Amino acid sequence: MSDTDLDQTLRALAEEAELEREDTVPLSARRKTRREKDPSQVYSVRIPVDRLEQLRRAAAARGSAPSALIRELVVAFLDDQPVEPTITTAAEALEVLRQVVLGQARASAISNPGTLDISIKQDPAT
Repeated sequence: MSDTDLDQTLRALAEEAELEREDTVPLSARRKTRREKDPSQVYSVRIPVDRLEQLRRAAAARGSAPSALIRELVVAFLDDQPVEPTITTAAEALEVLRQVVLGQARASAISNPGTLDISIKQDPAT
């Protein structure tokens, strides 16, 4: 067998082995080889033993690992939570307060036309 024939045979065997490997390696045993965009931290979660098979089936139905499904569900839950504003300066606090007061005044004026007249003027000295 010549070197060219040997190279072709080895390439064909390698491709075949790679295809078979994907089909026979269980999803739970596969590892990602690339780094995630956002850094993450491992957090241990206890799942009732009698629910593990259900979790595995649900993840397999989505084509993902159980840990990926848990992560997706937690992130989706957190995304649905209201975001509390973070205020770092007094100026930001005043602006938030101004927005709240204006919003409440507008809401009151809409629900009770003519009952509230509010205007907030900024002090020219500030």
